[in-house]
Amino acid sequence: MSPTIHPVRARRCALGAVGLTALLAVGAGCSPAPTVGLDGAPDPAPPTDAVAEDVSVLLTDVARAFGTNGAPTDVISDGAGIAIATTELTDALDLGDQPAAVAAGLAHTWSLLPAARQVTVEVITAEVVGTHQGDPVARLDVETEVASAGAPTQVSNVDYLAAWDGGRLTLLTPAGESDGAVALDSGVGLESPTGAVRRYLDLVEAGEWAAVEQLAEGINVDRTALEVLGTTVADAEAVEVVRVVAPEGPDGEGAPAIEGGQVVYAVSGADQILGRFGVDVAQRLVVYERTD
Repeated sequence: MSPTIHPVRARRCALGAVGLTALLAVGAGCSPAPTVGLDGAPDPAPPTDAVAEDVSVLLTDVARAFGTNGAPTDVISDGAGIAIATTELTDALDLGDQPAAVAAGLAHTWSLLPAARQVTVEVITAEVVGTHQGDPVARLDVETEVASAGAPTQVSNVDYLAAWDGGRLTLLTPAGESDGAVALDSGVGLESPTGAVRRYLDLVEAGEWAAVEQLAEGINVDRTALEVLGTTVADAEAVEVVRVVAPEGPDGEGAPAIEGGQVVYAVSGADQILGRFGVDVAQRLVVYERTD
């Protein structure tokens, strides 16, 4: 079934008497920080050639396999679905769970766009900017060119943060900043895009339907669909929640359900996409988009 997407303009609604703040609060103290800083960069800095190549292959293969009409890929086999393609990339590039989930999410969002003639991805620069959980972190400037028949070539640039442990890619996420310094999404609280989706999933799994409806402002809150989502999340061995920078088609295909919002995916440990979400942290708004 094709996903039903209802684009909306993000807006702030008054909270009801049900006490959404209390239901959505994480802990009794202040709101969790939406970002976490990096630890100091290793000295000397490790080379970035290998991680840049792995990220380039991942992004290129996903874009070509799911966003073009048969452009050649290095790893993903012809006709592979998202789960199989993600497994192939994981095996070939030694991906951790989080980068594998990013690959799955990007594959889905590319599949929403009209097929391009060719997609080219290039890592323009790579610089070690710190460490995270002991792993070096590089900031990568990634340029993507999308060539489509009868349309001008689209060029976009995204800054990613990539962490690695030996030859294993352990983290791939859009770069963030806090007070002018490079930072990672903390994944906690409603001011973090992935944290907001995690809270949405917690509420769905707990059957807190009034809180879900308020967090979503009543958008895409079909009870049956949400009950299925809650059961799927509960049955999943593990769930990765990742933010992706979603490419958009010439007529806005692939854009998040919330105008100007961010795109977040929930992906199971078996590389199955559980859902796509549009998030506006400023409005504390999370909208679920079915992907089945």
